[in-house]
Amino acid sequence: MKLKDSVIITEIDGSYVAVDSDFNNDKFSGMAKLNESGKEILDYFLNDISVDEAAVLQKEKYPEVDLEELREDIQGVVEQFVKIGFFE
Repeated sequence: MKLKDSVIITEIDGSYVAVDSDFNNDKFSGMAKLNESGKEILDYFLNDISVDEAAVLQKEKYPEVDLEELREDIQGVVEQFVKIGFFE
């Protein structure tokens, strides 16, 4: 899975946001505010990567968290952003 090339993740006044610069996105035309974890997760999908691969990368950062829990959390974030048209 990969974020669309038109999705921009940036920091504004200490907060992270994701914006789709494709004005033809008929599902969402605003900014999505991200917490630190959400930003980390979306950053993985700047490249073509699976949810399972992203979970393994998160596990390296957070070894105390169960891999399946990380996978479920990442899947939830991805599903939200698929709904608003941020993924290819």
